[in-house]
Formats: sequence, structure tokens, C-alpha cells
Amino acid sequence: MVYLVDSLSHRNRYDDWKYVVDMSVRLFNSNKERKGKKQAIWEVVKGPRQPDSKQCGFYGMRFMREMIEKNATSEKNSISSIFMKTEYSKEEIDEVRSEWAECIQDYIYE
Repeated sequence: MVYLVDSLSHRNRYDDWKYVVDMSVRLFNSNKERKGKKQAIWEVVKGPRQPDSKQCGFYGMRFMREMIEKNATSEKNSISSIFMKTEYSKEEIDEVRSEWAECIQDYIYE
């Protein structure tokens, strides 16, 4: 199963992504000698929508973080709640920006 999360309200075409990922899965299966495996099933996921075209990375990181955190707690109702959110607050995105900056800073000064 391949989930495509589009924070730009499906303005992006995903045909190119579909081709690349499908080909990657085929190559992986071929290299592992896993013949006869099914093709990937695609599902476009409605995640929180970004207000402009400049914050997709932060929205993507925030969305992935919430999926991991909610999945780790094994709360089935909480995982579906992130798909219901329409957008993130400025504070939620700023938190991701801050974490990203700290990570880069640690990497630069090591």
C-alpha cells in the first residue's frame, strides 16, 4: 500500500510519483527475487492543507511526526484524528521549524 499525502489540496499531479514508486517496487522485488508480487495499491490521503506553496516540507514533517507518535501509542481513534485536521497552527509549524533548525545546528557544529 502506498499512501500519497498532498498538503497542496491535490493541486499536484501524482502520475509521475506513481510511475517512479511503482518502478522502484518492481526493481526491489526483482533484486530480492520476489517474483509474482502484486503491484502497489495507491491511496491519496487528505492531510492538513498548507496555506501557501512554501511550507510543504514543514507540513509533511509535521504530518509524518504525528503519524509516528499516534501509531506508537496504538490508539486507533487518535491516528484517524490527524486525517481530520484541516490545517496546522502557526505554533505547530514553528515547533517543526525549531526542531529542524536544532538538528541542522547539531550536524554543523559536530
